[in-house]
Amino acid sequence: MGSGAMKHALQPAGEKAASSPAATAVTAVTEATEVMEEEEDEEAIYEAHREELLAMLRSGGQAKLQARTPGGVGLLNQGATCYMNSLLQSLFNIPEFRLAVYQFEHDPQLHGDAARCIPMQLQRLFAQLQLSKASAVSTKELTAACGFSGRDAMEQHDVQELCRVLFDALEKSSSLLAKVIQDLYAGQRTYYIKCREEVDGNAYESKRRETYLDLQIPIQDCKSLPEALHKFLEPEVLSGDNQWFCEQLGRKVDALSGTTVDSLPQILCLHLLRFVFDMQTARRRKLTELLEIPLDLDLGFMKGGQYHLSAVCLHSGTAHGGHYHSFIRDPSGEWKDANDSRVTILGQQQCDSLFSGERPALHSSDAYFLLYRAEGAGSPPKVQDGEVPGRAEIFEENQRLQQLQRVYELHRRLLEVKIFVPCAAELFLRSYVSAQLHGLVEPVEAQEMCVSIKTLDRQPESLLRRAQKALSEMDADWAKVPLASARLYELDRRGLPGRPLEELEQVKELLLCEGSDWGGLEPTFLCLWDNELTAPSTAPGRVAALRLATEPKAAKAASAELASAQAGYNDQVKGLEETYELGQEEMPDLFADTAPTRPVGGSASPLLRDVRLAAAARWSLPVDGVVLVAMSGMQAGHELKDDAATLLECGCAPGDVLCVELMEGPGVPRAVQLFEEKRNTAQVFFNHPDRPQYTEEFPALAISKDASLEQLKGRIAAQLQLAPGSLHLARSQHAPAMFKDETRSLRQAGLAEAGSVFVGHGAPCAPEEVLLKVVLYCYDKGKPLQVRDAFTFPARGDSSVRSLREALLQPLATWAKSQADLEVEIPSTWKRLRLRDFQAGKGHAILRDLRTLRSALLGLSDGRQVAVQVMDQDEELGLDDMVILLRPWRVQEARLYAPSELVVTKNQSLAEFQDKLTERFKGLLKGGEEDKENALPTEDSLEIVAAHATGPPLTVKRCETLKWADSRLSPGAERVEKPLADFKEVRDGVTLVVRSRAAEAPAAQAVPKKGTGKGPATAATAAAAAAEKKKSKPWASAQASGRERGLVIQVSHPEACAEDQSVPPV
Repeated sequence: MGSGAMKHALQPAGEKAASSPAATAVTAVTEATEVMEEEEDEEAIYEAHREELLAMLRSGGQAKLQARTPGGVGLLNQGATCYMNSLLQSLFNIPEFRLAVYQFEHDPQLHGDAARCIPMQLQRLFAQLQLSKASAVSTKELTAACGFSGRDAMEQHDVQELCRVLFDALEKSSSLLAKVIQDLYAGQRTYYIKCREEVDGNAYESKRRETYLDLQIPIQDCKSLPEALHKFLEPEVLSGDNQWFCEQLGRKVDALSGTTVDSLPQILCLHLLRFVFDMQTARRRKLTELLEIPLDLDLGFMKGGQYHLSAVCLHSGTAHGGHYHSFIRDPSGEWKDANDSRVTILGQQQCDSLFSGERPALHSSDAYFLLYRAEGAGSPPKVQDGEVPGRAEIFEENQRLQQLQRVYELHRRLLEVKIFVPCAAELFLRSYVSAQLHGLVEPVEAQEMCVSIKTLDRQPESLLRRAQKALSEMDADWAKVPLASARLYELDRRGLPGRPLEELEQVKELLLCEGSDWGGLEPTFLCLWDNELTAPSTAPGRVAALRLATEPKAAKAASAELASAQAGYNDQVKGLEETYELGQEEMPDLFADTAPTRPVGGSASPLLRDVRLAAAARWSLPVDGVVLVAMSGMQAGHELKDDAATLLECGCAPGDVLCVELMEGPGVPRAVQLFEEKRNTAQVFFNHPDRPQYTEEFPALAISKDASLEQLKGRIAAQLQLAPGSLHLARSQHAPAMFKDETRSLRQAGLAEAGSVFVGHGAPCAPEEVLLKVVLYCYDKGKPLQVRDAFTFPARGDSSVRSLREALLQPLATWAKSQADLEVEIPSTWKRLRLRDFQAGKGHAILRDLRTLRSALLGLSDGRQVAVQVMDQDEELGLDDMVILLRPWRVQEARLYAPSELVVTKNQSLAEFQDKLTERFKGLLKGGEEDKENALPTEDSLEIVAAHATGPPLTVKRCETLKWADSRLSPGAERVEKPLADFKEVRDGVTLVVRSRAAEAPAAQAVPKKGTGKGPATAATAAAAAAEKKKSKPWASAQASGRERGLVIQVSHPEACAEDQSVPPV
């Protein structure tokens, strides 16, 4: 509110009442002027800092342009650094640690460049978290000091791992921080292994004392954190294969292995082991069971006292990825949620929901890293702003940020609006009509007759004042328009004037024109036929959008009423030429040919005769000769004749364009003829049936889209000089579904816009027939499979496979004679022809004689591929017969032989099947090559396994991955008399791999069973297993390192004394 508006608001009531109308008007003008001045001042501020603001936005500094929230300053995520953000926020809220970081003093000679000094960059980051006015700050300077690359920022690591390496890097960089970390976070624990029972009166024991910075707590099968801690302290029994080797005794004995906690630190870090290795799936998985984490933890059983929860880092997601955030209790006792760039204070209701129960505790399935504070350490110190190093730079940056934050708010409020002048309305209309008549008229070139305004005020009155001011300063002729009673209108979905502007929200384009509300009536779009162009005209003055009353008049309306309406239209036509003439005092509304009235009943569309009368009045045409032709929509290309019907009843939808044509006599309107010529004529390319690959060999055939397929085929046959009865039409060569019903039109067949049609030899199939695509299937043992396209053949779906075999013999022989390079000899009897389903994904299944084509070829339709295989002898397969493929595999030679066929019956027993295979592949058995004349060796047998029907081609490497141990087809010495029908692995077309049991690959050396303990014996066993695995698969470690890299922080200038005091990770 301006100063004038403020004075007016504070004026006493008596003075207000006594003020004159002239004084009130002056006050209103003054207030409006002051409001505009305030807006101009804000815009001046925005323009002054605009480039700086845009530069910050382009550099990704949007978070700095948002004000700091009451919860505090967040940390920007660089891609996958949420784990780092959650830990840094937790460490920042430990006042003792923050003060120690603030006390660090950078020495260039000792610590090197400040940009590579980790404590220095952590100090700056903590200072920004405490003092910055930005909503979030970046951690790029800290990660750069740690030596992280762009790849590291996009790779998520473990928050506990980061805590370890960060503390290690800080200890190496500064002796001061090394001492503070040891004082705050370090505790003592002892690993022990001792005999389970005394031997000769002695309890032999081995101990190793270590310093820890966090404890790793297993939580599997635990309901609460205290339960998990007790389980952590329970010893593990080492017995059986996992016994402990006692050096004093010189032998292995049963032992107890465990950990004792000797001292607890002031800040206790607990790492909950939520990620475990699942032995069944051989993959890592996350434990998502709820765990009760008390806010107050009594650790008397661990030689400690009372501890209070200070921070929780949570991981949501799976073992292969997720997101970290943290719940933090600041020194004042207030809980916050630090989630990357957002730090929000948890309300009382949220706290009650999170920390429920009789004893307040957090029940979470995502809690991962905990920080507890000892109660006996006293109240945390308060970190004053005056203790922050480098605060002068931050305060200076805050002043700059506050200025930019104000400019950013103006930037978000600023809206750039295009305001079009009244004469642009006709251009919009002409452009819309030309788009609807695409292909019939030339497109209308758009011309932007508008002014662009940037405004902070969203009120229409303010925007109108700015538009008037901007237009008055322009030199263009189209800008010189009267604006005394102008209003702003929104543009509808068609780019035409819509409803008056009430409030400027996201509207970016407006129309400035004079006129009243149009009552929400839908316009009727008209264009005038031009005899010279022989097409509808979209020239100025030749298009109109009439908003006509939608209340239907009575059918018995008097002619006087119609004449009165005609006179009203003529009166408005008189000023038509002046409608868009620039500089007129009054500009008639383009969209108001009649006084609009809202419909009170009947159809919500004008009567057709009202549209004809309005069109005649618009262009001074005699009513009797005016006809209307729909040029777009469902009725496009048809004349509208029923005057008593509404446009909707005639089939015209809102937005359809009607052509107004003056007819001099009876006949077909020229607009209908033009539409038929331009829009209803299909240009169809076709091929010669002998040359199907040349689809554009002949000129395109022009034919009506309403013509039948039979007419199309007749005209194509005439050009090819072939008999129409010897041809059929299909959509394309690769979609051979032919058109069987040739009485359908091109529109009904979907060829109206296709552009081409495929012409093939042979009359079309009957409706109950399908056109099969026959291919020749050539298979010789030891040679790759060969397939050759042969011919097409019509067949009924209810015919048998046997009848198809008989019918294909003669066409196959005829086709073979035309193939000079064909090496296959076509037999003289159909019994040597085998049919296969050659459709993709069917596995070349053999078709049985007694089945019908529809049951044997599921989904039978035109173009179904059927393969014909020529056999060496007659074959008649029954329903119980199966044809399987056998592939012998010599393991020692790494040779996999080509497949061979074997016909078996489902009733044959597995033992008989094994005997047949043993006789056939006795050369695979041990000793078979040396003495084939002797009896089969009894110490060896065949192993049989079914290969997967899907997947990559069968190779030696893939054979190694088959489930040999689980195969039911290899029972060993046991003879199984079950029929093959009981084994689902054995089916028609299956591939069986056969190998010698004695010649299988040598088993890997045994690895001692891995224990589950936490002691050195278990670690040694695990190391042995890992070494054996690495030895057998030298690429395994490289693959693992490629999938997940360890986190490394590079310390560029370590302090010598700090390195001595630092404690290496356990």
